[in-house]
Amino acid sequence: MKRLLFLFLIFPSCLLAQESDDYLKLIREELAAGPVADSATDMRLTSLRLFKRHFFTADVKTVQLHNGKVEFVPGKEPVLRLGGSYSAGYSFKRAASLPLLQRRYAQGRSVAGALSWRGAETGEMFSYGPALSALEYDGSTYPFDANGRLVPAGTGNGKAARPYDNSLLRTGSLFNQSFSLAGELNTVSRRILDFNFRIGNSSEQLILPQNHNTGHQLDARVNVFFKKLELRTGYLLNEDKLANPSRNGFLQRVYRNMLLTPASFDNAYGAGTPAYGSNADNPRFLLDRNGRNYSRRQQQGSLGLLLNLRRVKLKALQSYEQVDEHANESYMPGTAGFPAGAIVLRDQQDRNYFLQTEARYYVPHFASGLDMEASAGFVFTDNRSVTAYRLSAMQYDYQRSAGNLSLQYDIRYRNVGRFSGGLELGALSVFSNTARNTSWMMPSVSGHLTFDDNYHSALIFKASGNYRQTATELPVGNSLAYANLLRYAVSQANLYLPNTEADSFDGLDQTKARSWNAGLEVTYDHLLVLTVNRFGQATLHDVFPIAAGDRLELRNVGGHRREGWELELEKFSKNSGGKFSASGTISFTTWKHRVTAVENGYDYTPLAGFSDVYKVMAKDQPFGVIMGSAWLRDASGRMVIGADGFPLVAPEPKIIGNPVPDFIMKFTNELRYRKFRLQTNLEWRKGGDVWNGTAAVLDYYGRSAKSDLQRDVRGYVFPGVTQNGHPNNTPVQFYDPAKPFEQNRWVRYGYGGVAEDYIEKGDCLRLRNVELAYSWTLKEVFQKITVAASAGNIILWKAYSGSDPDRLLFDQPNTSGLDFFQLPPVQSYGLHFSFQF
Repeated sequence: MKRLLFLFLIFPSCLLAQESDDYLKLIREELAAGPVADSATDMRLTSLRLFKRHFFTADVKTVQLHNGKVEFVPGKEPVLRLGGSYSAGYSFKRAASLPLLQRRYAQGRSVAGALSWRGAETGEMFSYGPALSALEYDGSTYPFDANGRLVPAGTGNGKAARPYDNSLLRTGSLFNQSFSLAGELNTVSRRILDFNFRIGNSSEQLILPQNHNTGHQLDARVNVFFKKLELRTGYLLNEDKLANPSRNGFLQRVYRNMLLTPASFDNAYGAGTPAYGSNADNPRFLLDRNGRNYSRRQQQGSLGLLLNLRRVKLKALQSYEQVDEHANESYMPGTAGFPAGAIVLRDQQDRNYFLQTEARYYVPHFASGLDMEASAGFVFTDNRSVTAYRLSAMQYDYQRSAGNLSLQYDIRYRNVGRFSGGLELGALSVFSNTARNTSWMMPSVSGHLTFDDNYHSALIFKASGNYRQTATELPVGNSLAYANLLRYAVSQANLYLPNTEADSFDGLDQTKARSWNAGLEVTYDHLLVLTVNRFGQATLHDVFPIAAGDRLELRNVGGHRREGWELELEKFSKNSGGKFSASGTISFTTWKHRVTAVENGYDYTPLAGFSDVYKVMAKDQPFGVIMGSAWLRDASGRMVIGADGFPLVAPEPKIIGNPVPDFIMKFTNELRYRKFRLQTNLEWRKGGDVWNGTAAVLDYYGRSAKSDLQRDVRGYVFPGVTQNGHPNNTPVQFYDPAKPFEQNRWVRYGYGGVAEDYIEKGDCLRLRNVELAYSWTLKEVFQKITVAASAGNIILWKAYSGSDPDRLLFDQPNTSGLDFFQLPPVQSYGLHFSFQF
């Protein structure tokens, strides 16, 4: 028994073995064959060799003695190991940074030299009436106000007029939870299978009422392992439901009408929630039982095989995806712009097949530290998309079969203690049945070199670089109907319907891209890492949708080039006791993006926006510059002032802004103390122009705080020159009731004003996220429990007078720098809980 105990002391892993009668029998037979001696001495003199040591941490089926050697025989019984997690989070959201509105003046305008209140029955859209402090109610029966009509103070019932709060915004919320279970089935000698199963759901209330969105997810993966073969299977299900789809800017329409409602009108009163004006909507009417809804169901199944031989690896993965979307984007009768209503029922079905095959060969060599690998891959996709607008007989059928063949040769070298590096050489060929051309040979090369002298220096240097050519096409499943907005002027926003899709994706040149970057990374003592990266990409024959009559056509418009710098500094620190640690990252990114070439006839092609304020692709100009109406200027750039003392407008639109920021800096910090973790994310954006269309329309209708403060300005002289070149010295009054109403400072220039006058800088500093978490590490069934509190967007300092310069017009692509009643940013505060088992 001493021999057995001593063996256990030398090899603790044997504690997992079971003492068997066969083992004891072998020991007794050995003792009987030799002289009796001290067990410890006998063990030291016996020649023992252990087989299959990597099974020490697993079950041992039996121990046998063979030719003077002790052999541990592993068990073959499968062992199932399980683990998983559950997480849940709840956050509430509230609107932040709302535009400033005036609440002093009533609905109306100047009539016959006096300010006059004009009620909803007149169709009045403007808020240039008399001050509410000069009005009172008459107590009469009036369908638009329980208090009656407004009359001059002293002529009514004595009840003073008061501004109504027509805000619909509420506190929103988001609840999400997920459960995942992972496991693996092993024997001592090999893995049999592993799996991962995850389900989740979310429920969201937007800051606008009657907007409840839900989502459900299911993801299951099972991998089965044979001796040299691996079988991968998977299934994915995503379901999303929205109460009010906003592909056509519906939610922005609700928000716009909420802000434009005069302070003297109550949206909550009246049968059928009437609108305050002839071209306005009551936002409650838009939201109430409108029948709008959106659903999306995505299913994906995948199957793959991997074969691992000694020097060869073969892989074949395939998947099939089915996506079904159904949207009711209709407007009810009585909606502004659609007095008879508009029925828009949109269905989209996508069917996508994906196949990837790859072969890798590990090239034999005899040099120490050298690895070489050759690979070849082929990817084939078949995408089919059908979009139909019910009741309109419009259906769009798209199909694309595409493939790419890639070849690559990798060389990696590692000289322990000093140098390591790698070189990757590749080539790519891309073809499809929709492209006009085939890209047969697109090279790529990348490499890196690292110097690491741990013996004499704390510095590590790594230089890297790559060059790559690729060819792409617009996905046939992505709707381009947003380009319909280019048909409408800003004043026609109420008429916007994105119900025309692109005619075809066929017959276009592939979009070519040549990208490169070069970087240097320096690490000091594993605590400080500085990375400098220079990057660039030249894009040729880029494709954009063009509004041509009542159709949308895709065209190769031109090329553009993006170049810039990215710097990043990471710092790590840890105290000697290990209780406190800190890390921080500062990144700085700046870039220039210019149009290098434009196809014949497509210079200054509108890319996104409205027909009178839009972003364009213009040769030798920054990509996506903003164009719109501008002030008339002389050769020296001075504004030209008309005979009435007000500036004149140029007859043609001009470039008025560049939305590309000068730079973006991000600061990420993490502090850990014992079981606490504090993380913050701060972002600083410098520069970049934004057209504030929201302010333009609020000014026009007299609902902005600016029109409140300045409507009494008189004797103002606009800087500039007269039409004959002399300095302007004509004083003006911004709002003179004695003159025609249409001549006041804001109405005279139309619905959207002069676009140049509403270009602002997008500088902002925002605290994107703060999170404080506490974790318990346990040894029971629950291995780790984490509780966290977070806050998002709680600080936003900006030069921009609008809600947020970092928003997209109707959530459309390529629309950064255009702001037209985008929903305000939200501040969020949440609690999150998770445990692992």
